[in-house]
Amino acid sequence: MKDIEIVTIDFWNTLYDSSGGPERNKSRQLAIVNEIDKYELFLPADRINEAIEASWKNFEYFWKEHQITPSATQTVEFIWNYLKLPTDNDAIQNISDVFANGILINKPKPINFVKEVLPILKNKYKIALISDTGFSPGSVISKLLKEDGLFDYFDSFSFSNETGVAKPHSKAFTTVLEATYSQSINGIHIGDIEHTDVKGAKNMGMKAIRFSGDLTKLTEKNPDKTSADFEVFDWKQIENILL
Repeated sequence: MKDIEIVTIDFWNTLYDSSGGPERNKSRQLAIVNEIDKYELFLPADRINEAIEASWKNFEYFWKEHQITPSATQTVEFIWNYLKLPTDNDAIQNISDVFANGILINKPKPINFVKEVLPILKNKYKIALISDTGFSPGSVISKLLKEDGLFDYFDSFSFSNETGVAKPHSKAFTTVLEATYSQSINGIHIGDIEHTDVKGAKNMGMKAIRFSGDLTKLTEKNPDKTSADFEVFDWKQIENILL
């Protein structure tokens, strides 16, 4: 595409799908139960699920309203306090490790055609990843990318747990633009969420592609109409637009 020099890409539901999510959630719940069992306490499953659901709402509040993403440890601390359990830093750390590393055990998958298209784009553009991190921090996401052979295609990374901000905050984007000596007007961002990915990119003066092809996506309903320059449903369409 004319005048484009850098392509920035969202991680969840754009580069990778959400497969493995139910298995990851089960392992997280089990980690909580195992730590509670050490106190010989009984908490009904409904009560634990209620705490986990409340933690999601807490996460979404800070993510959407304050453009920051609570870490796995902060989320586990919220759950622990919600359940009114005695202070136990070791238990919180043990559970947090399970939350954070879940994607390395029950792995999500690269979206169809990502592995074919990414190296083609790399031959023409600088490539950067911009991810709002949930339970898994940037260090764990980087491990997953390395295991799948995708890490080296990226010139720069912006993870919300490292930058301290989430999209659509401008710093999420300027972090990779400055690292690659790129201008926003010469960039295009690919992401699945209208409010964070598309709005954030357009506010920066970048072009935007809304990716709507991940059928494993369960949350964050988008408006029917997008302000993105393009909307695509698979990575072959991205290849056609950018090459």
